[in-house]
This record gives sequence, C-alpha cells and structure tokens, in this order.
Amino acid sequence: MRKRSLGAVLLLVPLGISIALKDEKSWPYWLGIVAPDLSFIAGYSHNLENGVIRKKAVPLYNAVHSPFLPLVIILASLGNSKIAMGLSLGWLSHIGLDWIFGFGKRNSEGALVA
Repeated sequence: MRKRSLGAVLLLVPLGISIALKDEKSWPYWLGIVAPDLSFIAGYSHNLENGVIRKKAVPLYNAVHSPFLPLVIILASLGNSKIAMGLSLGWLSHIGLDWIFGFGKRNSEGALVA
C-alpha cells in the first residue's frame, strides 16, 4: 500500500508541475510517459512466461523504472531545457503509474518483484 501511495505522488506531482508550467509544448511530457516501456519491448520474448522479460534486458528495464535518473535530469534542466524537463516529468509520472498498478522492479530472472 505504501508503494502505491508513493506512486500516486510520483504520478500527480509531475503532472501538476507540467500543468503549472503552462508550456504549449506538452508532447515531451506525453512522450516521457510512454518511452520507458520501450525497455519492456526490448526484453519481450514469446517463449517466456506472461509478464517475464529476458534476463539481459533486466538491468535496462530496472534503470529506466527507477525515479533516480529523471529526478537528476529535472534538477539539471531547471531553467535550461523545457523539453528535458517535460520528458523527465512524464517519466516520473510513468513510474508512479506503474507503482499504482503494482508494477516495478524486475528480479534477475525477469519477473516482477513483489
């Protein structure tokens, strides 16, 4: 339950910031929401169990689904790049949405960690 509550914060705060910025370029935010799941596509294989990704794709998937990197990019882009800011805000919202629905890190075998 705690992770889902944190997920709601990660979803709603970046969304609120994105709305508050009132930037006419909202596409970076929406791209940031979708782009992290491209790492899931890289790990997909029809031979694996449902929801399991290939072992070699786990490090990329876990890195992309951690809030650390988008937070660093947000801090680095303050006042500099609206595109980087928008992408990172969307990225954080994506992570929050995943956490709300019970998705998150993968173990070394590619399965979701409970």
